[in-house]
Amino acid sequence: MKKIDRQRAAEYLNADKINTIALTGVLAANKDAEVYENQHGEGMMVVKGRQRYIYSPDKRFWDECFYTAPDDVCFACLHREIADYLKDNFGAFYDDYCHICAFLGDKPYANPIIPDGYEVKDIDVKDLDYINDYYTYKGEGSRERLLEEITDRPSCALYRNGKIQAWNLIHADYSMGVMFVPPFNRGKGYAQIVGSELLKKVIAAGRIPYVQIVSDNIPSLNLATQRLGFTKVFEACWVRKTPKE
Repeated sequence: MKKIDRQRAAEYLNADKINTIALTGVLAANKDAEVYENQHGEGMMVVKGRQRYIYSPDKRFWDECFYTAPDDVCFACLHREIADYLKDNFGAFYDDYCHICAFLGDKPYANPIIPDGYEVKDIDVKDLDYINDYYTYKGEGSRERLLEEITDRPSCALYRNGKIQAWNLIHADYSMGVMFVPPFNRGKGYAQIVGSELLKKVIAAGRIPYVQIVSDNIPSLNLATQRLGFTKVFEACWVRKTPKE
């Protein structure tokens, strides 16, 4: 694998903006992310820390990415076809898959009414611990990751009298995530409000909005596709390279 510059990467990735949406998102959100291709130019790999994002229609490229990866890395937002191939042929491991849904602009985005006395704005850092307490994946390092997402990228929250009611922010791969409405606020349309407002911010930043929804989270899938105007474009997995026996 050889490291390449971002201009060369953009030429390849922009030819298929939907299937490479996670790779371009990582590059947009992380100045320290690096890009690699093999000597045959058969695909592209973006590296951010222990996360590797790859795209190629060529199995030889998949093989090469897997062979050269250390045992402790994770292949993130990997097309399910590639994930299944690595699992079947090399013993790679994944728990589940996600629906990747993108806003393609072929449907009007939702524009829900904000109730009187409520305000939509960026998430206030003072609410970090409150958000982390509700975070599905709360654990070691989650607070630090959420802080980075709140301070480094656009976010959206609904407030009433200075108290946060619902929120949505952007991950390190520029996907919209951590959308959450506390149980006592559900059924009021708050998720649609913060989702649609953050979607507008992503479009204004020149990005294609997209979300990653765990396979069995049907309410979130319905919210994205039926109320926010997203379209399911592919299925993806987070694949861990199994250490050698």
